[in-house]
Amino acid sequence: MDQIITSISILVVLITFGIGYWERRSSDRRKRTFWFLRAVIEDEGSIHEANLEFASWIRKARIFESDDVDPEEYEVIVTLLDFYDLISDAALRGVVDKEMIVSQLGGRMHSAFKMLKKYIDARRVQLGRPGLYIPFEKFVNNHIKGRDV
Repeated sequence: MDQIITSISILVVLITFGIGYWERRSSDRRKRTFWFLRAVIEDEGSIHEANLEFASWIRKARIFESDDVDPEEYEVIVTLLDFYDLISDAALRGVVDKEMIVSQLGGRMHSAFKMLKKYIDARRVQLGRPGLYIPFEKFVNNHIKGRDV
C-alpha cells in the first residue's frame, strides 16, 4: 500500500511539474510574440514605416508584376518581406505564438503576400534562390489563407 501511495505522489509531482513547464513555455512564447508585434505597431522604426508605406500602396491599388521596382520601393518591400519571413519561420517553429500572429498580423501578411507574389517569384528566379521567403509563403498558405483574419 505504501508503494502505491508513493507512486501516486510521484505521479502527481511529475504532472504538476509538466503543467508548470508548459505554462512557462507558453507564457514565454506569448512574450516573444508581443515583442515581434511591437515591431509593426511601434511609432518609429523601419518595419513600422514599411508597413505604413505598404498600406498606402494598397489604397492606391499598386501592382507588382516583377521585381523591377525603384530603390525606395525595394527598401520597403525587402524590410517587410524579411520581417514577415522571420516571424513566419518563428511561428512555424513554435518560437512565437502562431494564433497571436494570425489574429494580429494575418490580414496584413496575407495582403502583402498576395500583392508581392509575382515580385517574390521574380526575385527567386533572378537571384537563383528558390527557397527565398518560403517560410512566409508556407505560413500564409497553411495558416492564414482562407481564414477570417
